[in-house]
Amino acid sequence: MLLVLVGMLLAAGAGAGIMILDGFVGIGVGWRWYHRVLGIILIGLILAMVRSYAVATRRVAG
Repeated sequence: MLLVLVGMLLAAGAGAGIMILDGFVGIGVGWRWYHRVLGIILIGLILAMVRSYAVATRRVAG
């Protein structure tokens, strides 16, 4: 299950990266500036999710 979640995380991160890249450079998909902002927000949410998972599954020292 964790392997599937990692795959979904990578897919969502890649999609956000493409949205940001196209918003800045314009690689042909035709997304506008607000798609760039949504991509940045999505990457922030992904990082928050990974951090939350790491904190929740951290072993208790002692």
